[in-house]
This record gives sequence, structure tokens and C-alpha cells, in this order.
Amino acid sequence: MHSRLVAVSALLLIGRPLSDASPDIVKHIDQAWFRGALASEAAHWREAAFRPNGFFMVSLDRQWRPTGTLVSQGRQIFVMGAGYEVTGEATYLDAMKKGADFLLEYFRDKEKGLFFYSVDPEGKVVDDNKDSYGLAFTIFALSHVARITKDDRYARAALETWTEMKEHMREPSEFFKPRMDRNYTKVIGQNSQNP
Repeated sequence: MHSRLVAVSALLLIGRPLSDASPDIVKHIDQAWFRGALASEAAHWREAAFRPNGFFMVSLDRQWRPTGTLVSQGRQIFVMGAGYEVTGEATYLDAMKKGADFLLEYFRDKEKGLFFYSVDPEGKVVDDNKDSYGLAFTIFALSHVARITKDDRYARAALETWTEMKEHMREPSEFFKPRMDRNYTKVIGQNSQNP
């Protein structure tokens, strides 16, 4: 039941008809409430987290400095895209694109491939490890930006990330290493289902 609810929620999010969803699921979903709640959450995150340079500030480190991870940046890029699709407001589209451009400019490791796990609001690398859970959010976010904007640059970046991830982080068993150092020589952490 849960997976069907998630699928229906995704249809609602992108404004698709629910004709393919089973009637027993649809009768439990208040579409107007869902869209309103989503718009409210997106507005909160746009006001609280978005910075004009595209960085999404969602947390602080132990020294009270703002930090951003692939996970938080990817999630907020997606939320801005959802906000745009639900409201049609250009401020969400702008935040989504600036967030994606910040991701590509500052999180991307142009020398060794893939993306750094964490940067500060100015784009300085805080954690240069490669994290498969964060990379999954990177692919997720860039795919949605490509779908919404129809800009091939984001689609190419998502596909390049997937290709590099398979090359550097996939195990012979087909699972992904959880985290690796920048040079892909040391596995960090234990396997999990997250990536």
C-alpha cells in the first residue's frame, strides 16, 4: 500500500492525472490539501534555506558554520522544482536552476570525477569523500531539473554521474560502496541499502 501511495503522490506532485491509480488509493488522497501542503513546505525552504548564489543552507557544523552536503543540496533542488510545478512561480524555477548550477560548479570534482560530499556556502570543499547516497540525490536532482527545464546540460550531468559512479564505486556484486576517499582507493563505512 505504501509504495502505491508514494506513486500517487508523485503523480499529484507533477500534476499528472490519477486515472492510472487504483480507486481505493485515490479516495484517500485530498489533492487540494496535498498540493497546498507541498506549496507551503516549498515556500518555507525557499525562504529559509536558499541563498542567492544557489547554495542551500540547511544545517550548521559543530562550530556553527553553515555546511551543505550532496544530500541536502539535491533534496532542496528537487523541492524547488516541486514548488515550481505546483505554483508556477518563477522564483522556484530560479532557485532550482541556481541550486543545480551551484552543485555543478562547486560540488563537482573536476579533477577526480564525481562530486565532493560537502562544501561551504562559498563553494570551498569541506569533505572531499565520494558518498554513494549523496550521489544518488545528485542524479535524482539533476534528472528533475533536466525534466523541468528541458536543458540537456543537466541530463548529461546526471548520466555522467551515473556512469562514473558505476565505474568507481560499484562492487562486483552490483551493489555500491557506501563511501570512498577522493582517489577511490579506500572504502569508508559499511554497505547499506541507501544508495
